[in-house]
Amino acid sequence: MKNIIGFVAIIIGGYFVHQYLPWWSIAVVSAIVCAWMGQSGWKNFLLGFFGAALLWGIIAVMIDQANSGLLSAKMGQLLGGLSGGLMILVTAIIGGLAGGLGGLTGGFAAQLGNSPKHSKSTAS
Repeated sequence: MKNIIGFVAIIIGGYFVHQYLPWWSIAVVSAIVCAWMGQSGWKNFLLGFFGAALLWGIIAVMIDQANSGLLSAKMGQLLGGLSGGLMILVTAIIGGLAGGLGGLTGGFAAQLGNSPKHSKSTAS
């Protein structure tokens, strides 16, 4: 249940933030959500990856349908003859990597902030 809440929070937060901030803002949203969730490294990475990849994939499909696939086809030609569908997949993977690395960073930052302070030991 906690993973579903984090997944939905990344998608909703990322959707609203990406309209006003740069492309890498999905990493910040993912970092904040994963720091709040307080899970292990791989869980944070996968949560951020799949949340951001799904968001970027859906947005890429919406943009692709709005211009009848012209943009993805032209970009695919520039990048070595990739098809429009493959360009959408590449877009989703790039977004997923940004979100996953952001989630990993947020999780590690939360662990760093919650680590017990080292006590000074005196030599006898």
